Amino acid sequence: MKKRLLSLAASLMVTAVSAVSAFAYAEDEPYAEKFADCIKIEKSEWFYDLSDKCEAVYMRTNDKHGATVYFIERYPDTITFSVSKDVDETELEKLIKEVDNGLILQYWKNTPTDNYDCTVTFKNNKEEYDRIDSKTAKKLYEVLKDYASAFEYRYDQYIYNYSAYDYLTGYEAKQYSFPIEEKLNEYLKSNDIKASLLKYSSGEETFLGNESAGDTFFIVPDEDITVMEHYRLAKSIAEKTGISPSRVSPTEAGGKVEGITINADDYIKGDSNCDSTVDMSDAVLIMQSIANPSKYKLTAQGSFNADTDGDGITSGDALAIQKKLLKLD
Repeated sequence: MKKRLLSLAASLMVTAVSAVSAFAYAEDEPYAEKFADCIKIEKSEWFYDLSDKCEAVYMRTNDKHGATVYFIERYPDTITFSVSKDVDETELEKLIKEVDNGLILQYWKNTPTDNYDCTVTFKNNKEEYDRIDSKTAKKLYEVLKDYASAFEYRYDQYIYNYSAYDYLTGYEAKQYSFPIEEKLNEYLKSNDIKASLLKYSSGEETFLGNESAGDTFFIVPDEDITVMEHYRLAKSIAEKTGISPSRVSPTEAGGKVEGITINADDYIKGDSNCDSTVDMSDAVLIMQSIANPSKYKLTAQGSFNADTDGDGITSGDALAIQKKLLKLD
């Protein structure tokens, strides 16, 4: 059975399934450390209708043959702020467009307070949401600071949705308009899979605890197999028969948004160590972070403060601080 499933996996050309190290993840995957104890798998549209649009998919095993699958979706970079209702939204939009024509303003004036909230996102020339860089955020703050309060810049934002599966090859008949028992048995026979199709219930009570779910079935391998072999078996069944595993926990439709938030209201240019003052220690920290980034790290707010010219953290930022302290600029 194991040999058969391993050859099946090779024919499916399953993408990387190695565990992700907490210390070895791509810089463009800030979420990878969060899922360091999971298995990264290929984007699996057969698992969930959103996954073909998501950024990445991770799987954490529940037990020997169950798993929770996490679907990671990028959420647009945003800038949020509040303005007085006396401020004309058309004037705001004009100022924002002068910074970059791709910036999109949304606002909500129907509030019981004297202020209204605004959100700014960015769309590229393909009309797709894109990143807002630190330089643009600072420009926007400069043109809006006389109007705006609670100015926040949010980036590297992701939504984490998930589905939990009690058993990776557990199926509910009522989800389909055709007899799944016959089709599953046909799959096992035609692919020479040494496993049994077990009828878990007759619709009165299912393994989901849902009386209306109809007949439920498990495909149980004759020999013990790994979770990844079981996953590949479920994948092959879904692709060849159109029958996908049944979730035992509802998908979290509006998963929690996590990301980095910069408070620009308290932004002090050059304050790399975030102690609310600018002195030589800020220049020293910038140079240390460049020379030995594994030991000396700037916080997100510190990086935002330290980037004095908007081209990223460089020795020029340390030099700019020194010139300011020496009154040479």
